[in-house]
Amino acid sequence: MRGLKVALPIWPGGGSIVEGIERANKLGYDYVEASLDYPWPEALSEGDVERILEAKAKYGIDVAFHGPWRDIGLASPRTPLRMAALEVYKACFNFVKRFKPLYFCFHVHSREALNVKGVVEDM
Repeated sequence: MRGLKVALPIWPGGGSIVEGIERANKLGYDYVEASLDYPWPEALSEGDVERILEAKAKYGIDVAFHGPWRDIGLASPRTPLRMAALEVYKACFNFVKRFKPLYFCFHVHSREALNVKGVVEDM
């Protein structure tokens, strides 16, 4: 048994999460990392969730998630943008908890010029 686990990344447009789990099993990956880029998770139905859970159990392939990052400003100095980003992440956390994921990776960033004197101090 090797100490390093290797994931097969999955993202919308690259096939379904179930197909990714099947592919990971066939190719010998330890787990999949599903990227919650739009339209996931909103476009995934309860039926999709059940099929993912069934595939996870059938193949013994764990699932991890990568949170959305495009247009998501968790570190935005603009309160309405930051609060909207938090709402997106709350929905993502509520979605992924059913899978008991290995982890949930996300990036705290902003496209704002946070190095401008006074901006960081005001946050």
